[in-house]
Amino acid sequence: MMNDSISKPDGVEPANYYVDANPRMVKLIPPASRSKSTSEESTWTQEKTVNIPIPATEEKKVLTDHKQEQGPEELQNLLDLDQESIMMKTRFLISKLNTANVLVFPSTCDEKQQVEVYQRLSRYYIEALKLSSLKKELDDAQSNKDLDPLHVYENIFLKYVEKDPEWYFHPEQCKLAGLDDYQRLVLRDDPMYGDWDEYRLTYHTYRGDLEYVKFREEISAKIKWIEDEAALLGDQRMKNELVALFQSLKIALQFRNIPGRSVMSGFREHINNLRFDFKDRKDLVGLYLELWRRVAKNKVNFGEALRQLYKEDIFPSRKGLIKFALDSCPDTSLIKYNYDTYVDGINEKLPEDKAHPLITEAVKKMFKKRKNYLDYTRKKLEIAARIGLIPTTA
Repeated sequence: MMNDSISKPDGVEPANYYVDANPRMVKLIPPASRSKSTSEESTWTQEKTVNIPIPATEEKKVLTDHKQEQGPEELQNLLDLDQESIMMKTRFLISKLNTANVLVFPSTCDEKQQVEVYQRLSRYYIEALKLSSLKKELDDAQSNKDLDPLHVYENIFLKYVEKDPEWYFHPEQCKLAGLDDYQRLVLRDDPMYGDWDEYRLTYHTYRGDLEYVKFREEISAKIKWIEDEAALLGDQRMKNELVALFQSLKIALQFRNIPGRSVMSGFREHINNLRFDFKDRKDLVGLYLELWRRVAKNKVNFGEALRQLYKEDIFPSRKGLIKFALDSCPDTSLIKYNYDTYVDGINEKLPEDKAHPLITEAVKKMFKKRKNYLDYTRKKLEIAARIGLIPTTA
């Protein structure tokens, strides 16, 4: 999650940004590389609000500008500003986020605390077992009143959860006294996750994860103008990103349980998802829609349909792919495999406007995105609800 990035100014390579907590400095700087040492297992990022001083006259100006930017002309007003002015506004909002730049090493549970943790976690496993076919283990554990909680945890429930394809309570996180049970819950490492180690060590609270999902949903719904190839990949992409970041930060300030680093990385994930759509899926929906129209509706031979598309050059960005398929063997090409697997079953009697969204979904299956922290969080919240791990105060 933290390895995604937004563009840096003046053609410099992209980097992750955060605000230096030095009260004499307000600037965007790249963070140091994270260490992957074994100490990371017991490192908990303590969240706190850090307010970076800004001259009073400057702060008053920014607050006044914010009020003016709430109207329908906000976007154009921002895009008309020079880059330094946008940067100044962005720094101000970043300084108001909950920033995570203090690392502490929490104590481990003592024997009594550890037993209490295992007793609680065992109840969650029992709830999961109720949803499984392993009824005998559940009955035996519940009928044996003298069974030691640690023994139950290690010899019955852990054995079950090792087989669970979705989740478990991470052993190292179970030993940390500073975490709640939701923070001990982790999903199985899926190769599709962009950075599973980072996700499991994020340690959001239940409320923090709820707010994170809401934050991501709101920036996706409210900042639609950036979902444009020219905005994301054109000459003004860096300035456009800064404007979109500024708008995202304004949304983020509604949610006080999300650490600033997650706001920043969440924004980067959103932008990178949009770029993926243009870079990796560009023209593919149109390409397979054209193939479907010619092959399914007009009954043209697949190889001939490919030759027509190559000659007509409707999709210049995919001409090399089409030529490779024609030069090898159209009927054994990747294009043909994807067509047969994901598109061929679409009813040829459908009008094209009805087939289009189906082919869009088919292309998403052909070229899958890596899962990011939003995917991880949604799944974790779903599992927490399923096993009864929802704080009563949430």
